[in-house]
Amino acid sequence: MIKDSRKYIILFLFGILSAIFVNPMEIKAASAKVELTSDTYKATIGEELIIYINITSDTEFKDFEANLLYDEEVLEYQSGASFIAGSNGFLKISDRGRAEDELNRKYALKFKALKVGNSKISFSGRVMVYDAENGLEMSVSANEIDIKVTAAQTASDNAKLKSLKISPSTLTPEFSPEHYEYTTTVGYENSKLIINAVPEDEKAKITIIGNDSFKEGENKVTISVLAESGTIIEYNINVLREAKSESHDSDEVIDSIEQVAKTFDLIMEDNSIYAVYGGKIEIIEPGSEVEIPQGYIKTRLIISETSITAFAKEENLDSDFMLIYAKNDQGVESFYKYDKVDKTIQRYAPDIIEIPSEIETKNPTDHDLSQEYKSNMMKAVVVIALLVGLCAILLIVLINMYMKLKGYKEDNIL
Repeated sequence: MIKDSRKYIILFLFGILSAIFVNPMEIKAASAKVELTSDTYKATIGEELIIYINITSDTEFKDFEANLLYDEEVLEYQSGASFIAGSNGFLKISDRGRAEDELNRKYALKFKALKVGNSKISFSGRVMVYDAENGLEMSVSANEIDIKVTAAQTASDNAKLKSLKISPSTLTPEFSPEHYEYTTTVGYENSKLIINAVPEDEKAKITIIGNDSFKEGENKVTISVLAESGTIIEYNINVLREAKSESHDSDEVIDSIEQVAKTFDLIMEDNSIYAVYGGKIEIIEPGSEVEIPQGYIKTRLIISETSITAFAKEENLDSDFMLIYAKNDQGVESFYKYDKVDKTIQRYAPDIIEIPSEIETKNPTDHDLSQEYKSNMMKAVVVIALLVGLCAILLIVLINMYMKLKGYKEDNIL
């Protein structure tokens, strides 16, 4: 009996397997396609463009999650749906909790072209599309696109320097916009240069590389000039740092910026302007919330061929003293007073004018106002006295009425 049962079970299983192989069922996992497209794949600086995310699926879906990457130096994310968050080259998309089921969906993301270059836009990690029926993650295929940003046709391609100065040493040969290789020698006590590079085109951007922590011997500093059109010219300074001598303490390496206590100048580093004088402060524009000192108006000041915002006395725009707004190395912003003659700078403190106590500062009408006040006070006192008297009389009347009600005779009162 047992043998017959086993026989039937084996035959049953064999029949099922045969049915599967003879008539195979088509088992297919749900899949989706996520495609990136753009309204333009070539944009000019300042132009806005739209990146689309298109989702198509063979079965209905609801939720979608993905991470999107782009080059933040070339493109800037502007806006999109509320469930898209992030910036600086990374966007997180999390569209969950939708009520409707769909076979197709499209998202639009607005970007702005920032500078000349190429930006790849692609997904990072898994792209997740969830089946509407069972909530399972679908099999997803995705692509990537390239956006090319070019300069406007009117953009300048001038990437030359107008001037290049260094401290504490000098350039060899003397600077020329057409010459791109220079040499200089600095003492062991100098670990970097003070560089003032001014481009011929004010729209060009300057980047300085290698000007930090010189080693003994040969070092290379590169001043890279990026034109508005994207053209780049590099000026190289080959710096020879002298070896340490016996007169130098091994623990005393003086930064060259700290050596200019008697030399005021403006330098440009990474497209920021710094004032150097016994230290280093960054010249910045005061925000709208900053209160300009009374009596000063906004103007321009040119130092070492560099134009910066300054503030001068309204009645004397040619004064030897002007204010500039700057941020120190602790990040504190404030006004500084600059002396154009001695070329010195110090933190600005508003002038305080003391008024002697014996000087009368009252207005001519103060006396009349005081007399009127006294008169009003006397009237108020009289009115108050009358009210007090009336209250006393009323109180006596009330007491008499109360005692009469209690059975007292009138001549026993008071």
